[in-house]
Amino acid sequence: MKKMIAFALSAVMVMGLTACSSGTQTTQTEPAKTETAATAETAKQEAGENAESGEAAVWPIGTVTVVVPAAAGSTLDLNARIMTTYLQNKTGCPFVVTNDVTGNGTVAYETVRNAKPDGSTLLFTQNLFIQARGGIYNQEPWDNFEVVGDGGENTEAYILVAKSGKEYSNWEEFAEYAKAHPGELVAGIQNGGQAHMLQAILGEQAGLEFQMVEAGSSADKITGILGGYIDVAFVSTPTGAGYVEAGDLIGLMTTTPERSTFNSEWPTSAELGYPDVKILTRTSWFVPKGMDAQLKEAINSAFAGMETDADVEEQLGKLSIKYTHYSIEESENLVKESDELLKEGYKLMEASQS
Repeated sequence: MKKMIAFALSAVMVMGLTACSSGTQTTQTEPAKTETAATAETAKQEAGENAESGEAAVWPIGTVTVVVPAAAGSTLDLNARIMTTYLQNKTGCPFVVTNDVTGNGTVAYETVRNAKPDGSTLLFTQNLFIQARGGIYNQEPWDNFEVVGDGGENTEAYILVAKSGKEYSNWEEFAEYAKAHPGELVAGIQNGGQAHMLQAILGEQAGLEFQMVEAGSSADKITGILGGYIDVAFVSTPTGAGYVEAGDLIGLMTTTPERSTFNSEWPTSAELGYPDVKILTRTSWFVPKGMDAQLKEAINSAFAGMETDADVEEQLGKLSIKYTHYSIEESENLVKESDELLKEGYKLMEASQS
């Protein structure tokens, strides 16, 4: 019996490798493609049946789509692409990153929520819970998604930037100007996102009134500031640092516990007296609810080794992201801790709006 099971597992693994290989090297005619698709589907079914039997699951089988609710070129997108490149090289299977910011990312969430829990569709995001808690996304994450891994810790988080050459050149001068012109300065946010919360908390704690407008990703916000459409915004530090160095923007504060390695002259929010202006979310890998436990473990296991990969470490380091491989339980606990912080953050944001 054990020999039969071992043979069956070997067969599934071979079919998985065949499906992966065909996905990256296909030059076949249409009939051959159809046959390959059928083989891949059969492999998926057998892998699923194998997982249900309690045996180790095989993952991936064929192409894996990674849905990212952020614009191409954003920090989240680059983070996903670095990690998926590692997975593709490790497994031999093709990974396709799909960017979808429609509905502030909610369409991306729905795409994954409604996907089959067979390991072929993953969600990579940091904003799922913040948008759910803020009412932007109307589905309860814990009822519709499951955590399968961590996406790395952002060691630099956000920086508050404004256009250079204005009436202010640092936070003190900016705050003084904002108080003298209440409601006139336009703050760029992504509705329901973390920067939205940070801007609201800052306004409440600093006693400043901003016009908040939808401005998209960090790259979009910078474009808006440079174009004169918005005055100030929280953007990811790696995205904004170059513009500050070039003299196009000024850095008013950073949300890191310590001063930024990009520029030690930027004061931290805590130093300025706003300790609650800090990163609250956790970038994580999610799958649709109902996935077999063995399959989830197979996905999580595929991430193992990434933290010791020199190329991954170097590339993520450029984004100020440090990856540590956590088990599913550990990854889930990190998301739960983040969720609790978000709930407290929204209380502050609601208080600032009352």
